[in-house]
Amino acid sequence: MHCLQLFVVKTRDQNEAESMVEEFMQPYYGHEWDWYKVGGRYDGKLDGSNFASLKDCYDILEEFIADKIEDHKEEYDRLLTKMNTHHDIFNGVFGYQLACLGKNLAGYYHFEPMVYDIEFGGANELPAIEDAHEYSVLVADVHN
Repeated sequence: MHCLQLFVVKTRDQNEAESMVEEFMQPYYGHEWDWYKVGGRYDGKLDGSNFASLKDCYDILEEFIADKIEDHKEEYDRLLTKMNTHHDIFNGVFGYQLACLGKNLAGYYHFEPMVYDIEFGGANELPAIEDAHEYSVLVADVHN
């Protein structure tokens, strides 16, 4: 399965950004992903590029995050309804869904479409707009 992930890195150099993402991703190899590629099937996601200044794409990422937060709210409501109406909640799928939601709410890195700030270790959060000129965004196609 492929997953779009947008990594926020504190550098303006693409090679350095790719190295930072590589280093960050290593501990998750084998249990969150089995391979990833810059761009991949999401090639050009940032106005035709896989690397851009955060300042130049801040609005795109804010919209992406707002959509993800809405998805999380809907997932939370769905899981609560399921917990209150089904007797088979102790199956693997429900547990997996609940674990993913917990990771989302806690801001942990995991396999899901997201914006992830490597420096601060936060999912679906951005540095302040006034600091955006110090950061860049790298598009990755992550597979598990």
